[in-house]
Amino acid sequence: MFSAYFSVGWEHIISWSAADHVLFVMAMVAMYGWRQWRAILMLVTAFTLGHSVTLVLSTFNLVSLPSRWVEFAIPLTICITSLYNAFQTKLPPKTLGFAYALAACFGAVHGLGFANALKSLLGKTDSIFLPLLGFNLGVEAGQLVVVAVLLCIGAAFVNGAKANQRHWMLFLSGGAFFSAAIMVADRWPF
Repeated sequence: MFSAYFSVGWEHIISWSAADHVLFVMAMVAMYGWRQWRAILMLVTAFTLGHSVTLVLSTFNLVSLPSRWVEFAIPLTICITSLYNAFQTKLPPKTLGFAYALAACFGAVHGLGFANALKSLLGKTDSIFLPLLGFNLGVEAGQLVVVAVLLCIGAAFVNGAKANQRHWMLFLSGGAFFSAAIMVADRWPF
């Protein structure tokens, strides 16, 4: 059971339908390089924890929001994260507390986006602990693969091509922002 849900979590990130998730991860780590691997790991984990909380709350029917609002809010989190990056003058920022809180809060929003699908997968399962653990570890593993790919590409540009770190960050954040802005317009709930 654990491995099946791990696979679902993995595919939740590593699939063509996970563009919004990948864009968020891209925006979230745009300011960082390999040397900041601890900060990146903490950000990714904060996101996964936020994601996990809403999955648990939703599974127990303690929180529920209309899906059209959640689907609209998900790309909005990408736009906000990208704008946050654009206003950073020191890369990476010295204080990460706000970034961790933002990652956890936005992870909660993204978790609501998958909550209904996960509830239907769980069905009448006696215990949700192992399925949720497997799913969340699959999400975490998928995110770390996306991060590693982005860091390798970033290292090639910043170290290999001698590009400016800020320009690389603005390139990634801008790409995430404009892609998410299209999603915001497509998912406008009014």
